[in-house]
Amino acid sequence: FPVTISPIVKMLDNSKVLIDVRTSGFTQADVYDVAGKLLASYQLTELVTVVPMHYVGGIYVIKLKNNNGQLQSFKMVF
Repeated sequence: FPVTISPIVKMLDNSKVLIDVRTSGFTQADVYDVAGKLLASYQLTELVTVVPMHYVGGIYVIKLKNNNGQLQSFKMVF
């Protein structure tokens, strides 16, 4: 059985988020505001990606997607 480990998503500072998808297979990260508006979309072509967060302080959701349609969401407070 293949072992799937969840991605690591953590805030580096108030302007960047680190996304580590080494073993999770996620290929896209979408950033949404608290109202559900899509602000940015990033292709995760590297195993570890740093995503810029140049937005006003608040609550944001980062949704990771893989090629099979699987989603995983992370809430970030800046």
